[in-house]
Amino acid sequence: MEKQLKLGRPKIAFGMAAPNPVIEESLKRGEKCADLVLVSGQEIPGFKTVVAEKPEYKIVDMLLAGEVDGIVRG
Repeated sequence: MEKQLKLGRPKIAFGMAAPNPVIEESLKRGEKCADLVLVSGQEIPGFKTVVAEKPEYKIVDMLLAGEVDGIVRG
């Protein structure tokens, strides 16, 4: 993984239906390795969030548009 990080930090969109403290804590650790953007139906405090009516579709649109390097549907 360190070799990959030398190439640059990936930008990952993470779909999140609703705030979840357990997932949010894990995402904070993940920010050490990647730039994370949460995609949700509401603002998630403490994270860069894209608010969308249908987050599961928005993350795919972001990937196809080249706005992010990868997606996780949470």
